[in-house]
Amino acid sequence: MEHHPQTHAVKPKVGDWDLRHYLIPEKRHPESEVHAEMVSVSEKLKVIQEHFIGYQANCYFQHGKDLNLYLDNHINNIGDPFQRGTFLLNSKEVEYAVARYYAQLWNVQMRDIDIDSDPTTTKMQSGDAYWGYVLSMGSSEGNIMSAWMGRDYIGGKYLIINKERKNIVPKISKIVCNKMGVKAFDELKETVFFTSTSAHYSVVKSTVLMNINSFT
Repeated sequence: MEHHPQTHAVKPKVGDWDLRHYLIPEKRHPESEVHAEMVSVSEKLKVIQEHFIGYQANCYFQHGKDLNLYLDNHINNIGDPFQRGTFLLNSKEVEYAVARYYAQLWNVQMRDIDIDSDPTTTKMQSGDAYWGYVLSMGSSEGNIMSAWMGRDYIGGKYLIINKERKNIVPKISKIVCNKMGVKAFDELKETVFFTSTSAHYSVVKSTVLMNINSFT
């Protein structure tokens, strides 16, 4: 049986590395001891945060006061951020506001908020209006999404299909074409991804996942 030392009031050090300290015991600790362990982890991270340098991470966070209000809720913004969806425990109104704010900064064509607000309307947004969502994990997800969209667009796929002009839609997937009753082409133009040697590693990862040739 592994030994699990009791949490003590000694201030942690930056270089502390004790893999045995937090091993899960065969018998659950009392609630008070579990809380003490949680506090010890928090205190250790605070000490490291005060001294940690050498990586492109912003360690000056003051989010606890606001974000702890949501930690007891299962918030899931699954699906299109511009549609309410069926999983109602979400924060899509906030996500909508964030996406709209950045669209204004980029000076792109805005969405008609009245259309987005009415789930029963049959009106469509302009094909030039922006679309986007708030990333759940950061650069990797964003780079994969952009590589996917870029590959399909350069390859000849329309990212938005106009059903009224279905006879001129080129090179979209056969499944979509079959549903729309239009012809599809088997071959797409090859996409090459040009990257910098200093690019984030997730850029290269996105080209591998999307099966895109890259050039550095």
